Amino acid sequence: MTALTPLKKYRAKVIFAPFMKLVECVAELATPFLVRYVIDDGIAERRMDVILLFGGIILALALVGFGSTMVAQYLASRVAADYGHDLRSALFERTLALGERDLDTFSKAKISTLIGNDAFAMQNGVMMFIRLIFRPPFLIFGSLILSFVVSPWAGLIFTGATLLSAAIMGIVMALSPRRYRDIQSSLDRLSTVSGDDIRGRRQIKAFNNQEKEKKRYYEATKGYERNSMRMGTLNSIINPFTFLFIDLGIVLVVCLGVPESGIAGLSQGSIASLISYLVSSLAALTMWSRLITSLNKARESRRRLDAYFAIPIPEKGELVSPLVFNEGTPIAFEDVSYAYGAKDGGRAVSHLSFELPYGKGIGLVGGTGSGKSTCLKLLSGLFAPSEGRILLGDQVISENGQKKLDLRSFFTYVPQKITLFRGTVRDNLRLAKPEASDEEMLLALEKAQALAFLQEKGNPLEVAIKEGGSNFSGGQKQRLALARAFLSPAPILLLDDSLSALDYLTEKKIRDELPTLFPTRFLISSRLSLVEGMDEILFFEHGEIVARGTHEQLLATCPSYKELADIQKGEVA
Repeated sequence: MTALTPLKKYRAKVIFAPFMKLVECVAELATPFLVRYVIDDGIAERRMDVILLFGGIILALALVGFGSTMVAQYLASRVAADYGHDLRSALFERTLALGERDLDTFSKAKISTLIGNDAFAMQNGVMMFIRLIFRPPFLIFGSLILSFVVSPWAGLIFTGATLLSAAIMGIVMALSPRRYRDIQSSLDRLSTVSGDDIRGRRQIKAFNNQEKEKKRYYEATKGYERNSMRMGTLNSIINPFTFLFIDLGIVLVVCLGVPESGIAGLSQGSIASLISYLVSSLAALTMWSRLITSLNKARESRRRLDAYFAIPIPEKGELVSPLVFNEGTPIAFEDVSYAYGAKDGGRAVSHLSFELPYGKGIGLVGGTGSGKSTCLKLLSGLFAPSEGRILLGDQVISENGQKKLDLRSFFTYVPQKITLFRGTVRDNLRLAKPEASDEEMLLALEKAQALAFLQEKGNPLEVAIKEGGSNFSGGQKQRLALARAFLSPAPILLLDDSLSALDYLTEKKIRDELPTLFPTRFLISSRLSLVEGMDEILFFEHGEIVARGTHEQLLATCPSYKELADIQKGEVA
């Protein structure tokens, strides 16, 4: 797919609208030619019949031109709006379909710019293309030909003015692409800085770094301003030079056209029609410069969008047999390794091999950066292993960098960083189960220990959630995320240190609920109290599993695990 693919279904309108513009141009070009006869044969000779005849024809042409213009303008606006909608939808769908590794290639700020600024540039480019692709050149060449019909001398003057204006436009066209590329890059930078400052405003104030961030934002805006001014300066030379050349042409036509000049000796009607053609050419060249500016910007945006669309989406594999998850259907890692990229300096996890039978729980413990979260992201399908494979029963989920099956419906994943969406508690809970009843949602909130604090705010399901859940504490957000997970029909729970902000009493209540809600579960926790009752605990160091077993077995065989347990119990100073 490319940035222009959504435009294909509108090809009939894309062809028909410029055709209507051609009808308008024919009417516009014919009018000055007929005005010459009105002036020379009608007004000068005082013949009312000639005036009425050609006046009626000119009025009819005006009505035809008006009608065709309205049709073309409507079609251009309609196609551009529909195309913009389809393009943004395609970008959004691709963003949801791509894996985390692929999205890391593009920053979040750049993706936002693609959906907003670049998609608008393409939409505007399509509209300008439909409206102006044929009109300016047809007017220019039509006026040029008719000027030669009226007077060869005038035709030569017209040709010179047009060629000089075209030369200026050619220079601008050659220099514009790089300028627009710089503008889009600086806009990406501006989006990144502003997004960071908005999300981290509390931290900025806490560390009293307002002035530093103001300076960083000022530098980003100055970079955008500088590149925009360069592009604006380049585009600004088109109109003055175009007006200069065309106005000089008008002066020459008038000076050489009077009988006293001894060169052309044009009639008043001929001079009037030639001036009309030169003015039409001036307007056409101005429109052409707007089209060039719009298309140059759209071309750079298309390059960026095509690069995004070129990222391949992993194809979903076909199930060999109906897949169910019950007793006898284990989840297995077979020699799984994953690297975020060569620049990151090695693998995040290496040679992971373990199996989780149905109805069992595995705890993942280890230091920061030891690979625990990466392991869960591999299991949930957010990442595909660089080496090895992951199986559910005898079906391969992921293997050697390729996701074979999309089994998101089997997993309920609660990440470290909780995401709540603007709306109500009801809206957020129904992300997990759209058809959930109020009773089901209230029960999930109760099991997640979230019902009490919501009742203090009014109707629990109608409590408003601000952007990012900023009106809730960290622990409250975790409980809301857990309630959302408890509504999910998926049989396997993945908790990535998602209880870290809870007090011990609340944690214990939730811990007691988990086995009844999700018999099969993977839990990451920095608190050993949460994982000590699991069927097996995997201890990670430097991306590898260095010890495994039950809580008691690890206390006896793994010094690092025992040291961590002693620290948490307060037995080590």
